[in-house]
Formats: sequence, C-alpha cells, structure tokens
Amino acid sequence: MEDRTRDNHLENIWPEIEKMVAGLNDGMPEAFEMLGVTLSKYMKTLEQTDMYMAVVFELLPFDTQQKMLADPRVETSTTVLASLKRLRS
Repeated sequence: MEDRTRDNHLENIWPEIEKMVAGLNDGMPEAFEMLGVTLSKYMKTLEQTDMYMAVVFELLPFDTQQKMLADPRVETSTTVLASLKRLRS
C-alpha cells in the first residue's frame, strides 16, 4: 500500500480507532470483543488470536483489566477474556 493511500485510509478510519481505544481504556468488554473478532479474521489460528489479545489485555492498566474481568458478560466472551479471568482466579 502506498504511504499516501495508507495515510488517507488511517485518516478516514481514525474516529473509529479513537472509539475503540476509548472503549478499551474504559474497560468495555465490547471493545475487546470487537477487536478480537476482527483480529481473528486475519490470523491463521485461534491460538495466534488469543496470544495477541492477551498481549493487548496485559498492556491495559491494572484497574481497567479488573473492571473488564468483573463484567458478567465476560463469561460469554468469544475472545480470550473468560480464559484470562480463570487464569487470574
């Protein structure tokens, strides 16, 4: 992809990126789910997706992680969130 095309694409989707980052920073499981589902479409295996989503989770502040894991919807997560919660118990 040309640099200019890449720049234009990022500029067009930047509002969505900001919403996603805000949701992750606010500990919203929906934002984590959306990112995980999207990432899984591009990864070769579920294990790769889980690894990268676990890295994203670990980069979040501790309080944000706790808030996300405390949400009851975590148990029905299609991402690695439920596993992370069990590992943290």
